[in-house]
Amino acid sequence: MGLNRRPDTAIVACILAGTLAACSNVNLDAAKALGRAGQSAAGSAAEFADVPRSKYQAYIEGLAFISAYPPPPPKNAGPNATAQRSCNPYGLTPLGETGQALAARYFELMDRRRAMLDKLSDVYGAFEALASYGAAEAVESGIAAFSAAANDYIRAVDPSATPVKTNVSGTIAAAGGMLVEDAQKSKVRQASIAIRERLEAVLTYLNREDSASAWTEMRGEQVRNGHRVAAGLWCAGLLDASPIIDSLASGYGMKISTAKSGGITADDPRLRQGVEGVLSIREEQANQAITSGYNAMTASIGDLITEHRKVEAGVPIDLEFLQTRIARLQSLVETLTSAE
Repeated sequence: MGLNRRPDTAIVACILAGTLAACSNVNLDAAKALGRAGQSAAGSAAEFADVPRSKYQAYIEGLAFISAYPPPPPKNAGPNATAQRSCNPYGLTPLGETGQALAARYFELMDRRRAMLDKLSDVYGAFEALASYGAAEAVESGIAAFSAAANDYIRAVDPSATPVKTNVSGTIAAAGGMLVEDAQKSKVRQASIAIRERLEAVLTYLNREDSASAWTEMRGEQVRNGHRVAAGLWCAGLLDASPIIDSLASGYGMKISTAKSGGITADDPRLRQGVEGVLSIREEQANQAITSGYNAMTASIGDLITEHRKVEAGVPIDLEFLQTRIARLQSLVETLTSAE
C-alpha cells in the first residue's frame, strides 16, 4: 500500500522526543487506509461471529427428533443385540436445562459481540471520513455508540467489569491547530486514541477464556452433534445423501449415476461408511475453522491497535499483516459455512 513497516520503537522514540503533540505529522492518507481496513476487519469479524437462530433451532429440534431412536445396546447384551444397527449410536438426547442455559449464554455473548462489531465498522467509516474531509461530530457519535455496545458485551462477560467511557462529545471536535490541516490531523489523532483505548478494553474480554470457550465449545458442539443428527436421520431412511455425492461428482467434473437417481440411502454398508466419512471430515474442518477464526478475529483487533499507535505517532503504517488476517478470516467463514 506504499506505507512501509517500521519497528514499533519508532513510536517510542517519537514519544520520548517530547509528547505526542510534538509528533504532529499525522499522515491523513494512512488514517484513511486504516479506516478502510478497520471497516473490513470489523465486517469480517461480525460475519464470523454470527450464527442464524434458525440454524440453531434446527439443531435443537434435530436432537429432539433423533432421541426417539434408541442408542446401541450394551456390549454385554449378547450377540444378537450387538448385531443390531442403531441410528443413534452416540445416544443423543434433547437439550436439557443445563444445555439450554449454556445456549442462552452463548447467544447472549454472540448477539452483543455482533452488535459491538457492527458499531465498530460504523466508527471506522466515520474515521475514514474524518481523515478525508472532516467529520468530527460523526466520529464522536460513532465512538459513543461503539462504547455503549462494547459495555454491553463486556458486562455480559463480566458483570463487575469497569465500563469504558461513552461520552466523547466535544473532545474530538475541539481539537485544533495553527492551520486547517493541522487541526484536522489533531482531530484524527484524538479520534484514533479514543478508538484504540476502547479496542484495548474489548480485546481483553474477547481473549478471556470464558468468553472464547463460550463461542468455540458451543459452536463446536453444534457442528459435531448436528452432523450426528444428520447421519442418524439418513440412517433411518428419512434423508437422502445425494447432495453429498453430487458435491463429490462435481469436483471431478462428473455427475451422479442414473442408477442412484432414486436416492442415496444407508442400506448399503459401504455407502453408509462413505457418507459418514465425509461428514466426519466436514466436522473436523468446521472445528478447525471455529478455533482458527476466533484467533484470527482477536488477532486482527490487535493489529488495528498496533496501527492506531503508529498513526498517532506519525510514523508509517503497514496493513499487510492485517489484510492477510482479514482474508484468512473471510476464508474461514466460507469454510465453516460449507462444512456445517
